[in-house]
Amino acid sequence: MLSFSTIVALAALQTPNMNASITSTNLPKSAVDGIATTLTNLEKAWNTQDIDLYGKQLDEQCNWVNVVGMRWRGKQNVVKAHAVYFEIMFKGVPQAFQTVEIRGFTDMVAVAICTLKMAAYKTPDGRSMPANLNRMTLTMVLKGDRWLIGSAQNAIVDPVAMPFNPIADDKDGE
Repeated sequence: MLSFSTIVALAALQTPNMNASITSTNLPKSAVDGIATTLTNLEKAWNTQDIDLYGKQLDEQCNWVNVVGMRWRGKQNVVKAHAVYFEIMFKGVPQAFQTVEIRGFTDMVAVAICTLKMAAYKTPDGRSMPANLNRMTLTMVLKGDRWLIGSAQNAIVDPVAMPFNPIADDKDGE
């Protein structure tokens, strides 16, 4: 019988493209496709726990703020932190991009607001976290011919708070 993490890894290998809805109002298709490739690789790296592939999506100067406010400066530290958490709390825990909204600010800088579906997991102190939506803001930078993650911050979407969002078009607690 295959383990859950093996099934997740096989599924990720069989579906190389994200199933997320990707929109952009001001970038050329080539830029959107480049950013989508980076995000597809990031999703695949997470779901297969391929820390080398994960690191290849990051700019050397990358800064990351995770859902509980930990900050990791530089690609080496971002990769190290993810490697530790893949082992102690995210082993076999899949996530999937649901929506990606991209806005370009220059020819070489864009911001991607991503909504991800995250499976349930246990924190290092033993708390059970239910499956949730996670909102991640990524600053994307064009380096050569590749879009890399220059900065990231993510937060768990609070489904109890979503009905009170005063902006009706942004009540996406799905």
